[in-house]
Amino acid sequence: MSPRGVAISMLAVSGVAVGHIVGYGVAHPQAAAREAALGGHAYLPAAAAVAIPLGVVAALAWAIRTSRQLGLAGAIPFRTLALVQLGVFAVQEVGERVAVGDAASSVLTERGVWFGLVAQVAVAYLITRSIDTVRRVVRLLTGGGRVLRDLVCPPVSFVSVTVRVQRAVAVSVGLRAPPVVGAR
Repeated sequence: MSPRGVAISMLAVSGVAVGHIVGYGVAHPQAAAREAALGGHAYLPAAAAVAIPLGVVAALAWAIRTSRQLGLAGAIPFRTLALVQLGVFAVQEVGERVAVGDAASSVLTERGVWFGLVAQVAVAYLITRSIDTVRRVVRLLTGGGRVLRDLVCPPVSFVSVTVRVQRAVAVSVGLRAPPVVGAR
């Protein structure tokens, strides 16, 4: 999988978690109603606790990595991220319903699912805009320079040594080897 594909996957998983929480929170503002609607979601707090920080790390890493690329070259496409999030959310909701013994079609009658679908699109938009903003800030702060290379491998200066060669001689080493140049 390409680095962009990995970034989109990690961002989509974290975006689905955020959209899930927002969708059900908006659809069921009262705690009792939300608890009833969240049947089959017992895993969600633990999954969100892992997925959301990974998404933040993926977003920052992608923004820093692609900060030198101009325009859309390094951008995460909003439509792609939104479609992936919508697909993951839909499959996740149907799987949750089936896991608790409900019919798969019961997702159509749950308000939290409909609000969750809208939240997925909004979260995908916010993620892509946030990454673009961080890319611009990093590019501005670094003057368009290489960010990751300089962070990982800072420039190192070496002491230069000058060697004086009296006479260069080309010597054949073998049948297929290039000649070796050395001093005599």
